[in-house]
Amino acid sequence: MDFLPLKSLLKNVVDNRGKTCPVVETGFPLIATNCVKNSTLFPTLEKVRFVSDVTYNNWFRGHPEPNDLIFVLKGAPGQVCLAPDPLSFCIAQDMVALRADESIVYPPYLFAALRSRSVQNAIKNMHVGTMIPHFKKGDFDKLDIPIPNNETQKEIGDGYLELCKKIELNRRTNETLQTMAQA
Repeated sequence: MDFLPLKSLLKNVVDNRGKTCPVVETGFPLIATNCVKNSTLFPTLEKVRFVSDVTYNNWFRGHPEPNDLIFVLKGAPGQVCLAPDPLSFCIAQDMVALRADESIVYPPYLFAALRSRSVQNAIKNMHVGTMIPHFKKGDFDKLDIPIPNNETQKEIGDGYLELCKKIELNRRTNETLQTMAQA
């Protein structure tokens, strides 16, 4: 099995400015790092702020696309979720959207690999900052990802994604049942 740096596996990295964008009372949802957790398939919409159409179209350097990986850089570095299809949010500072280069790595496999215990430990070992841990985007070339053959990547990626979808469905079902029980 080969190990390749994360940076070499990516076609694009959507990285927005390192400052807070202007927000409004209503508009297009803006997710922050608290919305991205390894325990959910997609980012949650908790404590979201909103941006205007003008800000959405002009302030950001880029936007994630469906199936990109939303990767947290600051606060809880290494937390990663899948961007849903359709995409209903934009991303704030302190996170990036990673677009896998499909000629090198199967995107669902990269998702599974980034959440694996060994890669999560490697990310933790690269944390900088004592008060608020963060992972530098420049360290993407130092974060080695195990790359098995294409068939194995597909088996692992599809299996992991299927398991995540089942867990997500169970989580939503439990939330619905709890709401019904409270009513």
